[in-house]
Amino acid sequence: MNYRIIKRQQILAFLLISCLIISCTKKEDTVIETIDYKSIEFVQVSGGSFQMGDAQGEANTKPVHQVSLNSFQISKQEITNYQYCQFLNDIGCGENGVFEGVTYLEIENSFVQINYSNGSFSPESGKHNHPVIIVTWVGAKAFANWLGGRLASEAEWEFAARGGINSQNYIYSGSNDPNEVAWYFIDYGNGSQEVGTKKPNELGLFDMSGNVMEWCNDWYEYNYYGLSPENNPQGPLTGVSRVVRGGSWYNPVVCSGVSFRYLGADPNAASSYIGFRVVK
Repeated sequence: MNYRIIKRQQILAFLLISCLIISCTKKEDTVIETIDYKSIEFVQVSGGSFQMGDAQGEANTKPVHQVSLNSFQISKQEITNYQYCQFLNDIGCGENGVFEGVTYLEIENSFVQINYSNGSFSPESGKHNHPVIIVTWVGAKAFANWLGGRLASEAEWEFAARGGINSQNYIYSGSNDPNEVAWYFIDYGNGSQEVGTKKPNELGLFDMSGNVMEWCNDWYEYNYYGLSPENNPQGPLTGVSRVVRGGSWYNPVVCSGVSFRYLGADPNAASSYIGFRVVK
């Protein structure tokens, strides 16, 4: 008799624990499903003037010239794999990363951190909060438009990286020590890292000196600084490659400086060290 009572108590305890586990699992799933995938945090950048370029830098960062910008907002962090997946799923992008005949994501690239299965895109395990990579300029622009924003102009990007009107004139975005604010070549082999894990700059922006380089809106021109208008420059009217700015885990530390200009990139191609952020 005592054995039966004990056995019954064990069964009831097992059922109770099972119900609790199921309840917790359902609750967690609900939280995940109700995340607002468009709740990307933006930082206000007050308009102002600054000296753009670097008299001691590469030839394409000269001449140093004054630029005046209107106020704008820029995303606090680089757009992540998770956020980009929500975009691809929302627009109904093809499983090959192509939408209406245009490649947004090179899904077959060995470096990509996004998978497609069971009818939807999702980040690889552990890569939800890493900056999206293997994304074309066209795909980055489409995401920005979907979010109600755009890509930064090159001038806006540099102004924000320097800390805007709060600038302390650091070499890197937020510090004179790159190890405080940037993932760069010393981290080669580890790839990109979670966004926002190093020190922010004066405006509270993360990773502008390196995690991944970032697509900007402008066409790239080597000598553009000698032609640039002072007020809200938008880059050349035409070109072959688009501007990318900021350092990355793949590049040497020299690329992490706030004034450094990469030589542009094919807007229809993608890279393991180029991502983006959004302006509005």
